[in-house]
Amino acid sequence: MDVLEFHAEPAVDPRFDLRGLSGDWHHLHVFPPYTTQEVIDLQLGFRTELAGSSGIDHSDSFTLLVFVSNSRVVHAIPYSRDRLDFSQLFRPGGWPRDECLFRRTRDGVARPAFDATGLRWVNPSPNMRSLTDALLYPGVGLLEV
Repeated sequence: MDVLEFHAEPAVDPRFDLRGLSGDWHHLHVFPPYTTQEVIDLQLGFRTELAGSSGIDHSDSFTLLVFVSNSRVVHAIPYSRDRLDFSQLFRPGGWPRDECLFRRTRDGVARPAFDATGLRWVNPSPNMRSLTDALLYPGVGLLEV
């Protein structure tokens, strides 16, 4: 799938993987509403006109997704917060391509998926030996009642 064709539509699996998007990009920068030009330039490491051309500096209706490669903007996509709210994914330095695995919460907010954090799984209990077990455990408890 091409970067320009990207749509994070609801699905059975709340995870969505941007790592497989085609295009010559190596980092994703997420800029929340009201981000100033100075912050964008500081995070990207080079000057742009993204705040003025996108309107991110004076709007709260979208998040700006900026795909970057070798100190140049490959794509800048204003993404409606009504479709999926990426605004809480702002991270200094951006997201390396290999960490762009996210999940959709019930309230329509994008969050990093545990799989993409690089953290090692530690069993919280002898009966929960994987992330899948931990996600299913509360449901099993409801069925036992």
